[in-house]
Amino acid sequence: MTKDVGLHKALEQLERSVRKLDVVQAIAIIENEIAQAAPEYVPHFEVEKARLLYEAGQIDEAAQVLRRTAVHNDGIDSVHFFAGQYMLELGLHQQAIQHLTRCVEICESSHEHWYLDSAYLLRAYCAAHVGNRELARRDLAHLGDDADMSWLAVDPPVSKAAVSSML
Repeated sequence: MTKDVGLHKALEQLERSVRKLDVVQAIAIIENEIAQAAPEYVPHFEVEKARLLYEAGQIDEAAQVLRRTAVHNDGIDSVHFFAGQYMLELGLHQQAIQHLTRCVEICESSHEHWYLDSAYLLRAYCAAHVGNRELARRDLAHLGDDADMSWLAVDPPVSKAAVSSML
């Protein structure tokens, strides 16, 4: 999560601009903003574009947007966090682990921990799914007992308890 006030204002304005539009119109506005934006704002606008696709039920398209964005913007925590989340929901656990690992690295090195707990939980969940018990246990050690993201569309629901029972 960035402390850039200009970016924060630009994202708020973008969100207001697309709030009541259908996904096609909203994406068109975001793409227009991306074409005119300062380069350092582009990956954050891409996250917003992916979020709209995700909310419209287009999870695969949202994941693809963030996959492409991550290639050119490797140091943005939100890009990797949401790419990891969307890939988890698509059942692409190994790819999700890669993005969530990068998110954790960015959060720890930047000391901006906005996504850190959630990234640990999602990565532990994915690690348990692919049989990487060591990684799952290490990540669980970073979490409180109430860690939960049960609103995600996966079974079992994402929680520390669910990951523990998968191990």
